[in-house]
Amino acid sequence: MRVAAFVRPDFRAYVQASVKSADLLVDVKSWRELVSILVDKRVDVAVIDPAAAGWNDLEAVIGVVDGFPAMPVLVYMSAAADTPAMIAALSQHHVRHIVLHPHEGSVASFREELLRTRSDNLASRFLDVLRGPLQALPDRLRIAVWEMFDRPHRFAAAGDLAIHANVQLQTLHRRFDLAGLGLPKNMFVSARLLRAHSSLSTSAKSINSAAGELGYTDPRVLRLHIKTALGVDATAFRALSDQELLDRLLSGLPAKGVSNRGRLAASTLIASHLGQDAPMWVRPA
Repeated sequence: MRVAAFVRPDFRAYVQASVKSADLLVDVKSWRELVSILVDKRVDVAVIDPAAAGWNDLEAVIGVVDGFPAMPVLVYMSAAADTPAMIAALSQHHVRHIVLHPHEGSVASFREELLRTRSDNLASRFLDVLRGPLQALPDRLRIAVWEMFDRPHRFAAAGDLAIHANVQLQTLHRRFDLAGLGLPKNMFVSARLLRAHSSLSTSAKSINSAAGELGYTDPRVLRLHIKTALGVDATAFRALSDQELLDRLLSGLPAKGVSNRGRLAASTLIASHLGQDAPMWVRPA
């Protein structure tokens, strides 16, 4: 896991302790450097302290979150009188992962929150690209798809989507076909592989253990899903970057009208706050 941390010095030691030796921690010194790193997609998750530059800059955090919606962000901030208002503002921009300093839990619990941040966002990134086709599904079915990606272990087979959405299996397949999403099984496998990768790429957990957590009765089925969906074995699967995994999964879906906001949109959004402090490629004209 590659982590970018833009936090004040007294926060840095705690973040450092939560990152294992096999991970990469990038110690960011400025908002400008953070933007450069995020645009180049050099990290898997960002830990951001609103006061990292010496004062509480909520607008800068929101600029990063809105400018890079595909980047998992964990906000690490001090507990103060204005904290509730800041949390409310961040929640309006879909920031779900916030940890207050001093952190009451252990280093291990902070790392777990870091992993949850990355895992939740990986599925969100996948579904965000398919936002257009998903909107073509009936509400109940679309919600069932989101639930499957949120809790893949609760879906034993693709047909469980029909059960959760209270539709016939034939209707499920017809709706997916009309939306340009292909076979429901492909989405089912994608949900499981996204969760398995988040677990395996950040720990020494075995493929058998990951399979058990996802509800596979036979770990060989997980290995088969990895091979057929991605064309790699379990060892190579563990080593895939988040972006490589997303690219491979999405390339196997025949979805029409997918969303891709790209670098330019992100740069334009973040530049509105950073102004002349931004790198050349994001400064407003």
